[in-house]
Amino acid sequence: MKKALRYILTIVVVTATAFVLSHTAINKLLSLSTYSGRNESFSFLDFYVRTASHGVARMSQEIAVVDIGDLSRAGIAQLLDSLSVMEPKAVAIDVFFRYPGQEGDDALTDAVCLADGMVLPLDVTRPDLVSFFYDQAREARFGAVNLAAGGARDVVRTFRPVFETEDGPVEAMALVVAGQLRPEKAEEVRQRGSASGFIRYDGVEFPLFDADEILSGDPSVADAVRGKGVFVGDLNNLQDLHVTPADPDMPGLLIHAKIAQTILSGKPIRQLPRWVVVLIAALVCALFVWLLLFIRDNKWGPSAKLLVRGSQFLLMYAFFNIGYWLYAGPGWLMDFSLPMLMLGLGALAYDIVFGLFDLITLALKKKK
Repeated sequence: MKKALRYILTIVVVTATAFVLSHTAINKLLSLSTYSGRNESFSFLDFYVRTASHGVARMSQEIAVVDIGDLSRAGIAQLLDSLSVMEPKAVAIDVFFRYPGQEGDDALTDAVCLADGMVLPLDVTRPDLVSFFYDQAREARFGAVNLAAGGARDVVRTFRPVFETEDGPVEAMALVVAGQLRPEKAEEVRQRGSASGFIRYDGVEFPLFDADEILSGDPSVADAVRGKGVFVGDLNNLQDLHVTPADPDMPGLLIHAKIAQTILSGKPIRQLPRWVVVLIAALVCALFVWLLLFIRDNKWGPSAKLLVRGSQFLLMYAFFNIGYWLYAGPGWLMDFSLPMLMLGLGALAYDIVFGLFDLITLALKKKK
């Protein structure tokens, strides 16, 4: 009974000491974000995405991507006409046609205005950035193409489903497309309002077609496009490349497709509450301290240090796997920096507590 009480008291004191140490300058010193620039800020989402990217990705059954390449406006008009024949449910164009008076303008206007399920881009930060045919495209829907990143080279991890503007809320292009494919999934996201969500970059790839494949009218291509949401744009536009957890140079068109797929999956990524992370960290530290006490009391001699370090390694390895399972399965994003830090500080706190205890004991003996 006395031994159990001593174990409990020691575990509580050492865990509390480790927790205090984790909130001192040591936390900042050991933080991964300390060694990253503003544009290279670290997130455990990046780790999970890159780990998951090594697995086998399935091909999307709901989204396709078409690269316009260097087509002229007349060529893009033919492309849209060919797509319309293939009967996609939605066609989102991530291109602005600003200046009229070019060859193919009339054909492009007709192709946009006559096609079903057309979604045209809006830039909520630049209301003046519009295509010349917007006044005539009354049947088309509009969606914001802005990405939720602070700067041009910031990492794009999240998306905003709705943008608030002076003229009212504007839905993201990906949300508009998802709403035409699966209204119930889009409505779940709309209920969150403008709250940001994490983008699922891993697990799914998209059928990717160049302009010639669409213009050829190949029946296999038509079958691959029919009933899908199709994102049309330029995949080689150097001004539209963004840093993402999966790719340091991902075209904006693919990011919009990834956002739409995230919405359609109905499996949002949720951040594990902070109090849960703190509780896990405390429990893991307590388990490690118990192992230290158990190893010390059994007096395993020279092998004791090896057992201690081995226990730390196994617990750290378990965290990586548990965190990945939570992300890939239920979709929980766990920031395990605090549990890992507490695990590392557990040994230090153990040495501090018992070092102070030995000093006090020695002082009392000398006094006697």
